[in-house]
Amino acid sequence: MRKFFACSRIRNTAAFLAAMIVGMLLMPPTGAAKVVKVEIKSRKVVSVSPDHIRSGPYEVIDGNLYLEVDPNDPVNQLIVDLKLAKRNAGGMVEFSTEFELHKPLDADRGNHRLLYFVNNRGSKLGPGYFNFGAGRNWLYSEGYSYLWCGWNCDVPQADDALNINVPIATERGKAITGKIYSEMISYASTIVYSQPIVWGGSIAYPPLHMDKSDAMLTMRRYRDEKPIAIPRKEWEFARWENGAILMYPVAQLSTPDGTVLEGRGVIPNIEVGQKRGMLLKGVDAQLESAVRYIRKDMQRQDQDLR
Repeated sequence: MRKFFACSRIRNTAAFLAAMIVGMLLMPPTGAAKVVKVEIKSRKVVSVSPDHIRSGPYEVIDGNLYLEVDPNDPVNQLIVDLKLAKRNAGGMVEFSTEFELHKPLDADRGNHRLLYFVNNRGSKLGPGYFNFGAGRNWLYSEGYSYLWCGWNCDVPQADDALNINVPIATERGKAITGKIYSEMISYASTIVYSQPIVWGGSIAYPPLHMDKSDAMLTMRRYRDEKPIAIPRKEWEFARWENGAILMYPVAQLSTPDGTVLEGRGVIPNIEVGQKRGMLLKGVDAQLESAVRYIRKDMQRQDQDLR
C-alpha cells in the first residue's frame, strides 16, 4: 500500500519537514491528531551520481516524531483500545515513532512530490519496486522524496528497524488480561517439538499462568483448511531442550496480598552473594550460610523446649 500526494513548492528543510508532517498525517478534521515535536537524530548527504542529474545530491534524515491524538474524536474511534490509554494533562494520548526521510538536498531541484511508504514490520520496503524496473535509482533521478515511519508496536526494538512507542492499555489503572490468538508457523521439513507462542518476530503477550485447562491448540497444514483441535493431553506449555521436555509450572503461586510470583521470583529474607572464584574452589557461600542459619534455628528451638 502506498499513499501519494503533492506538496507545494518547498525552499528549505524546515518547511519541507513541516509539509512532510502535514501530508503524512493526512488528518481530516482539525484536532484529531498532531505532531508536537520533531527530533532529528542524523542527516547524511548521498553523493552525486549520473542517476541524480535532475535532482542533485540527496540527504537522508533520521529522527523521531512525537505525536498525540484525541481519544474522543470520532475520527480516532477505529483505533483499538485508544480510550484505555493513559492521557496527558490536555486529555490527549501521546506516542512517538522513528522516521526516515529521503529528499533532494536542494528541494527546488526536486519534483515537489512526497511518497509515503508503509513499512513491513519495521523493514523499509518500497523504493526497490520503482528502482528495479528502471535499472537505476529512479526515485532519486526523478526528484521524488519519500518517507517511512514506524507503526507495528509488536515488533522488537532494533537499530535496523523503524520502531514505534505506544502506551499500554489499562483498565482502571490495572493490567488487562484475557484470551489471545497466536499463530505459529513452521517451515521445517523435520519434526518440530516446540515453537514460541509468537510469529514473525513479534513481541508475545506474557502469559498470566501456564495452566492449559482453558487453552486450546489447533493445527492445519494450509491456511484455508479447517483447524483440527489437538487433545490437551498431547501437548504442554514447555520447550524442547537438549532432547528432553522442559516443562513450565502449571500452578499460579501468589502471595497473601495477591502478588503473582510466577516470572517474578521470591526475594530472600537473607541475601548472600555468590562469587565465581569461590564456587570454582568448591565453596558455596549460599549453601554454607543456609546450613548455619538452620543450625542456629534448631539450637533456638532446642533451648525453647528445655
